[in-house]
Amino acid sequence: MAILEPPAKSAHRETVRLCFMGSVDDGKSTLIGRMLVDTGSLHSDSLKSLIGPNGIELSWATDGLASEREQGITIDIAYRHFSSSQRDYLLADAPGHTAHTRNMVTGASFADFGVVLIDAARGVTEQTVRHLAIAEFCGMKQIVFAINKMDLVNYSSVRFSEINERLATICKTLNVTQTVYIPVSGLLGENVLRRSSHLAWFDGPSLLETIDS
Repeated sequence: MAILEPPAKSAHRETVRLCFMGSVDDGKSTLIGRMLVDTGSLHSDSLKSLIGPNGIELSWATDGLASEREQGITIDIAYRHFSSSQRDYLLADAPGHTAHTRNMVTGASFADFGVVLIDAARGVTEQTVRHLAIAEFCGMKQIVFAINKMDLVNYSSVRFSEINERLATICKTLNVTQTVYIPVSGLLGENVLRRSSHLAWFDGPSLLETIDS
């Protein structure tokens, strides 16, 4: 894998604050790690620190505590910078475990808008709804839903639509009106930065293209 250095930042570029939310095991840390690696937003030493016994561990890009890596969960809010060709971003990885929900409030209260992950195989959970309610309470009206792990459901457009309909109903009750739905696979990098042939039925933009817009 090529080792990329982070792009130089410009004083004239806009910085947008993002909060990634969702239930534990929905793949937030892995997706964020994918974005950091694929946008070249990690220094060489940081990339080397992601090398584990099974290769690159993308989730380690945000799960910096030893206890987080051992348990495979995010405990505290993790902040990371990354850059696209359009903007600079300050990203918060909010804990998904119910025991650490209060830490998620910190991330939601600081963000300009949010990205909520849903495991395509598992679907919408109670914690998904809880995070949405907290985001709305914190004044967050713009939400991007990343339906993650689409590879686990054979890239099914039917499953994607089922989850979207469920989320639309919940958003209506919470008065969250500005939403976008995107199918992705964070682990495989499909539809994260670039569109995937496995998701040819989806005619919308990739996750990064949506965030940039």
